[in-house]
Amino acid sequence: MFNHLPTPSFNGFRAINDHVEERNKLEDYINGKSKEPPPDPGLTHCDAACLFAKWLHHPECKGLNDIDLHHQICDTCEVFHAAASQAALLMNMGKEDQAKEAIQDDGIYAKASAKFQRKLKLLHFQLDAVAV
Repeated sequence: MFNHLPTPSFNGFRAINDHVEERNKLEDYINGKSKEPPPDPGLTHCDAACLFAKWLHHPECKGLNDIDLHHQICDTCEVFHAAASQAALLMNMGKEDQAKEAIQDDGIYAKASAKFQRKLKLLHFQLDAVAV
């Protein structure tokens, strides 16, 4: 699995907090708690502002890019961003009810977000075990 802990070290809980903050911005916009539209979630991809992506693409982590868990995290992130982008697009088109429906707990958006957070936590604990 991991031969050494790459630098910089990865903090899964910080990555989860960053994800939840971005998710909250979109949900606040859709639910009318904020008038400021969030950045287009469709423009965020694996090399952009994501803490995990920054860590994954760090030169010290190049040997870890083929780990299955990393691919699962990136795949889940892509599904989440596609669903978030759809919800934002619906809101921007004035289809508020459909946008609210798109972010419900039983939909792809919420399920992908929860899975993404679980995978980040799993990676955090795997790396933490190596560091001990």
